[in-house]
Amino acid sequence: MKELTLDEIKEVLIELLEEFDEICRKEGLNYSLGGGSAIGAVRHKGFIPWDDDIDVAMLRKDYNKFIEYCKTHKTTFKTCFHETNSNYYLMFGKVYNPNTKFIQDKVISADQVGIALDIFPIDYLAKDYDTSLKLYKKSEFLRNLLLTKNWKKYYKGKSDNKILEIGRWMFFALSRFLNGKKLIEKIEKIYINNKKENAEFAMCVCGVYEEKEIMSKKIYDEYMDIEFEGKNYMIFTKYDEYLRQMFGDYMKLPPKEKQKPHHEYPAYWVKSK
Repeated sequence: MKELTLDEIKEVLIELLEEFDEICRKEGLNYSLGGGSAIGAVRHKGFIPWDDDIDVAMLRKDYNKFIEYCKTHKTTFKTCFHETNSNYYLMFGKVYNPNTKFIQDKVISADQVGIALDIFPIDYLAKDYDTSLKLYKKSEFLRNLLLTKNWKKYYKGKSDNKILEIGRWMFFALSRFLNGKKLIEKIEKIYINNKKENAEFAMCVCGVYEEKEIMSKKIYDEYMDIEFEGKNYMIFTKYDEYLRQMFGDYMKLPPKEKQKPHHEYPAYWVKSK
């Protein structure tokens, strides 16, 4: 197998984004470039130069409709959603190029996909911030179990704190006896049926920025087009509010030592290209 360069990875990601965008516009589904991809669109009109992934976010209703579309329509990409794929224990979905593959030894779910577009669902929480935060925290123990359920084997974290490492090992050991699908069901049951009219706050519960992702539901109401690598894609109209809450001064470049790709493992062509 031939390893992909960073530029080749970006080419594959753009192809995935183009097809995803085409489907969403045809089906009347809203989405937004998210996280670092949103920063890249605003600050660079494309990828953050050292970035090697694309994230998008969708309200749960559109997320579910996209899953249903993929069940009944032919696409060039393959999909991974815990709703449709066995042994996939992530709370967000992926559409991936089946001619690519990551070689890594840490995460079970990553074995099922190659270079992928990550799709994060947004759910409504509660009418006030404190209650929304409590709702998010309520699933924290289960989310940590799910995180370690995805580990192929125990591995030491970056911290030198022995107490934290003992905690990591205990979560990992306990997760070996649990069903990943049932864990996700228990987590999502806590908040997934909350309705828009009963909430003022919403978030991506499985997002990596944790409580910073708890935002006014109004952020997720309106969308606009923004340039990304020479084409227009969707983004929250209130993208500035969204990005400042999660990243602060997002227009400022991080220090050189933090300008690194997200993935720690190489990607390969399954078929020669």
